[in-house]
Amino acid sequence: KLLLRPAEGSDILCIFAVRFLNRRLLSYIAGSQSNHDASASAAPASFAMASKHAIHSPPPPLVLPLGTLIAISHFCKQEEGAHWNFDHPKESSVLNRWELKTLFGDAVCVSSNGAKVQKWKILKDDIVPDGDHGRTLIQFIVRKVA
Repeated sequence: KLLLRPAEGSDILCIFAVRFLNRRLLSYIAGSQSNHDASASAAPASFAMASKHAIHSPPPPLVLPLGTLIAISHFCKQEEGAHWNFDHPKESSVLNRWELKTLFGDAVCVSSNGAKVQKWKILKDDIVPDGDHGRTLIQFIVRKVA
């Protein structure tokens, strides 16, 4: 398991992405376990992979502490189904309006009593102009709650 912990003496782990989009990475983060659910024997793993085989292996399960914050500021369509009328970035590198809300909002886990609970609480989900070319950006923040 890949166990990420806050810096020593800190109570918060924050992952912040500005104008960086890797949908597979975001999906990996959204589906993470909490350190409360992970086995006590989970040890930190190194990000460095030594062999070509390791690069193509699926990543280990990600374990994030409760309270982890994910903050994303990236190009996003203003509304569902909107066109992207800009050369940069390419439309394939632009988020759809509800993509992050769906990704993090649909991430659930099963509690000890068998009930489904949300893994993430959405704290901010706003669309703002970029200030120079009229492109729209999403300002999105979630906190790990389960």
